[in-house]
Amino acid sequence: MLTLDLALHCGWALLARGCPLHRAQPLVIECGMLRLTAHETRRFTNLAVQFEELLDLHRPALVLIEQNFVFRNVRSTAALNQLQGLIRYLCATAYGGLGVDVAMVDNNTSKKFVLGSTQYWNGEAYVGVTKDMLETGVRAVLCGDCVLPAVGDHDAFDAIAIGLAYYDAPLVPAALARRPIPPKAPKTPRLTRVAGTHKGVSRGL
Repeated sequence: MLTLDLALHCGWALLARGCPLHRAQPLVIECGMLRLTAHETRRFTNLAVQFEELLDLHRPALVLIEQNFVFRNVRSTAALNQLQGLIRYLCATAYGGLGVDVAMVDNNTSKKFVLGSTQYWNGEAYVGVTKDMLETGVRAVLCGDCVLPAVGDHDAFDAIAIGLAYYDAPLVPAALARRPIPPKAPKTPRLTRVAGTHKGVSRGL
């Protein structure tokens, strides 16, 4: 299975079933980055050439991409939709017209699978988990036989997380113990009305 995290620098990962240590979990065979030019027109040619090389080299039975989500910047959203459309076309025409199947994974699904949450408490409010958190989580749950990206190649780690979420394999206890847990807001007592006055009563929040 070939997974893609589409962005200006696209992360990719090749996964297969059959981790030597835990058969239920997938094994990362290879991963990397597709470096795309910022030039809008050349970007499509650049992506098409590199993606077709990946298909020819690895011959995956399935291509997995992250489902669209809306950016605040409309132009960025349109650019991502165009890249996904190009990937779908290349998959449909791959292997001499036989094509390769394409599946989608929701953006938040991979974060929830690896970290257990999509947000964390930063001391003042809940904010989205960071790229560094996701990278740490992926490193924690994978076995030592997996090929991992270089430190800081966040889009490649994102691609691995997408594949892990798609397989939805149960994480072994050791992996769950290593997984970084995003901090949550401290529990606070709830105020309840008691005999005309207010009294702080903890209700297990």
